[in-house]
This record gives sequence, structure tokens and C-alpha cells, in this order.
Amino acid sequence: MRRELVFWRVSLLAGLGFSITAGCGGKQTGSDDNDGDSGSAGDTNVETGGAGTGGRTSATGGTRTTGGVDATGGVAPTGGVSPTGGASPTGGASPTGGVSGREFTCTETADSEGGLVRCAEEWAHRPEPASCTSKIPRDEEFDPDVPGACHKDADCEGPLEYCAQGLPGGTYCQKGCETDADCAEGAVCVCGPVIGECYFALCNTDEDCPGSVCLGSQPYNGCGTNWQFACAAPEDECWVDADCGAGSQCTAQSGVRKCQALPVCGRPFLVGGSARKARLRNAVSWAEPCALPSRELSEEARSALVTHWSEMALMEHASVGAFSRFILELLSLGAPAELVRDANRALGDEIAHAELCFALASRYAGRPIAPGALSIAGALDPKTAVEIGHTAFLEACLGEVQAVAEARAALEGATDPAVQSALSRIVEDEARHAELGFRFVKWLLDTLPANERAALSAAIEASLEQALSARASEPQLDGVTAPEHGLAAARAVAQARRLALVEVCAPCTRALLNGQRAVVVGARPNAELAC
Repeated sequence: MRRELVFWRVSLLAGLGFSITAGCGGKQTGSDDNDGDSGSAGDTNVETGGAGTGGRTSATGGTRTTGGVDATGGVAPTGGVSPTGGASPTGGASPTGGVSGREFTCTETADSEGGLVRCAEEWAHRPEPASCTSKIPRDEEFDPDVPGACHKDADCEGPLEYCAQGLPGGTYCQKGCETDADCAEGAVCVCGPVIGECYFALCNTDEDCPGSVCLGSQPYNGCGTNWQFACAAPEDECWVDADCGAGSQCTAQSGVRKCQALPVCGRPFLVGGSARKARLRNAVSWAEPCALPSRELSEEARSALVTHWSEMALMEHASVGAFSRFILELLSLGAPAELVRDANRALGDEIAHAELCFALASRYAGRPIAPGALSIAGALDPKTAVEIGHTAFLEACLGEVQAVAEARAALEGATDPAVQSALSRIVEDEARHAELGFRFVKWLLDTLPANERAALSAAIEASLEQALSARASEPQLDGVTAPEHGLAAARAVAQARRLALVEVCAPCTRALLNGQRAVVVGARPNAELAC
């Protein structure tokens, strides 16, 4: 898996106009697939070259983003976070209201720290701002054979930066925090084992929530978990995952918590920071069911496959809306014909993907399944060039790139011919769509005036940091898998997405943001750059 991602990264950077020097490295470590391939992520130097936005690259495979991606950085959805301002500590609260009139009570646990109070009732709230202890710089170093941008804290710049390792491998410099003042506006500092980390929030402390509390949760986003904070509200249908059914989790969208299916791949249709999709209905308007294989499936596996492919289909269907809007935005910015033409081709791809996925969902359900109406309310509201660029980065450069590896992980285990055919088509097309996203962002950065370019760069960098800071944990699933039918194990999916984030998203984004400065992507100290 790592080898394919590295080759794709080099090809993608070359297509963006960066000159590449890649050498032969040693055996890779830190990866579950144990390729032992040379030409690794640790042996790639990238120097900025021409300003071209074109260049076709061969697809290594890809499908799309998780269902929970949003404007906070392509990770845990908080509904297009807007700052609520600072607040002084109140020392705790015990309000009522929220889920079915449930009373909020909190039995504090021993691991509460730095303003965040963890409750035995499975929730957490924030009565006061954080004050975190920093352990950086640390003396320990990562294995020199592990690829990445750093191997000890001293390799990173800035007093709050430290060296971190992703899941399952690869290192990067992560910016930490000691107080909320170290975070961007609209973000709060949550203490961690090394130093605090910044997370976007709709409330800073309980004082921002009259009669309520600033409730925190950590929903799974496809590669890890991020904290999200929003006031507990009477409109909430859940406060914790236990309030939702199997295969669902409690996430905050636009300040209201709802039960949502665990993320699956699909380019999100972001409106106001929230991923929007249609509802399912019984109809044959999008696909006829394809025939089931002779070998029977258990009811448990069949039910899981119906849910999985239905969610995939709805996300593919929503992607049609995302690309339709993107084409209009390209026209509004005066983008070159090449970008508009490729976006129009991608729209057609998404229609085909949706048909393939609805056919598979119908197949496992034994009845025709199709999408209902997709709301576009607010989707075409005017946006600035910076907002358009940031949304494209979240949808494509973060979401779709991570899902390239997710799709390959699913395809590697698939043996059913119909599933293999669908995933193969999605893999090839979605890698191309992700590359289109990077080409557009590069063109926009080259075109914008200095003040808008700086604003877009800052937004992109903050979103990348937010994605990288996601805790490398796994979702709480019931364990149902059917890899031969495209439903891979949650751990394999999480590892694949994280690997793509570290090996492709981060280095390619940093190459764009560095502009005409020479950058080194994932180079190991004293790496051998010649065979």
C-alpha cells in the first residue's frame, strides 16, 4: 500500500509542476503490509519548479471521503465552526434539558485535567479554559528507518511543535498548545500526553452555554477521532454514541447533535460546513439490482452490506451535487477551460459511481433502492474565492486523497466480480478527481492577490493540522466484515486513510503552500538519494 501511495504522490507533485528527485531507499518500517519496497516516502526530495497546473498522472486507486468530513478540516463534523469568543470559568454546571428531557449529571473521574471534566456518565464538558503541561522537547527519537519529516522534536520548528507518528507509520511535525490563546480563533486547547492540541469548537466553556454545558465528544471520522465541542441543547437527539443504534455515532452538526452512520467513502457535498445527502427510497430510478452469487450470505452480513453500499451510494449521489456546484464556482472565478472540462467529466463519473453503488445496495437488499430528493437550500449562496478554495481543499485534497487508500484496501480484499468491477472504476476515477482538486488549489493560489492568498493558505494549513491531529483510534463497530464483497475491516480502513493522509495529503499540501521555496517531503536525515 505504501509503495503505491508514494508513487502516486511523486506523480501528483510532478503534475503540479514540481521537480522530483527520488532515490532508492531501504526497507520500509511501520507498515502493516510489510512491502519492504525501495523508493519509499523517506527518499523523496521535492523542489518547486514551474507553475503549471496541468499534467496527467496515472491513478493508483482512490475513492472518496468519509461521510463526516466538514469545513473544520475534513475530519470530525462540527458544522462549519464559528467562534463563540472567550469565556471565564464557571466551575461546573448541572443543567437539565437535551435528549428526551434527560438531566445532565456529571460524576467526575480521575482523568479530568486542564479544564476538561470527564464524567462517568460517558460525556465530558469544559467548565474552564485549559492549562496544559508541555513535555517538549523530548529526548527520545523515532526509528531512523521510519519515513517522515522528523525523527525527534528538535527537527521541528517553533516552541510548541513536536515530532509525531501517524497510524500505521510516517512522522510529521505537529503544533501543540498550552492554552486556548495558542489556538486559532474558534478553536480550543485540549490537553494531551505530550502537550495540548487545538480543536475547533462552537463553544469555549460552559459559560458560553446559558443553562447548559459546553459538551465535548470524539466521533470517529474514518482515520481517527477529533474532539468537537458544542452546547448541549434541547434539540439534540443524542449526547453519546450509546444513544444511537448499532453502526451509528453521535456527531454535532451546526450545533445540534444527531445520530449518523459511521463514515464511508464519498466526496462530501458540504453546505454550511455540514455534509449533505439525500434519503433512501424504494425505486428503480438509479439502478436495477445485479444478481447475487450462488453462495448464500448470512443475514448479519447481508444487513451490513446493505448499509455499507447504501451509504456509499448516497455519498456518490451527493458528489454529483458537489461537482455541479464546483463547475459553477470555476466559471465564477474565470478558471481555465481545462479545469472546467475535467470537473464536468468528474460529474459524469459520479453519476456512474452512484449507479454502481445503488445496484450493489439493491442486490444485497433484494429490492430496488434509489435516492430521494437532495436539498440544495443554501448550496449556491455566494462565497468568496477563499471560501471556494478552502471547500475544494477539504472535499478533494483531504477527503478524496485519504479515500484513495481506503478504496484500494477494499479492492484488495474483494473477490466478487461485481464488487471488483465497481471498485476498480471508482478507484481510477477518484484518484483523478483528487488530482483535479490539487490542480485547482494551485491555480487559485497562483491567481489570488497577496492578502487573499495568505488567507487561503492559513485556512488550508489549519485544516491540515486539524486532520493530522486526529487521534489514531478505531471506531466502535460490531465487527461485521465481508471483505470479498467490499466491506473491509474497520482497522484496515483506518490505517489506509491515515497512511494516505501522512504520505500524500500532508506533503503535497505543504509543497503547494511553500510556493517557490524548496521543500523536502518525508526525507530521512542523511537519506541515500542515489541507487
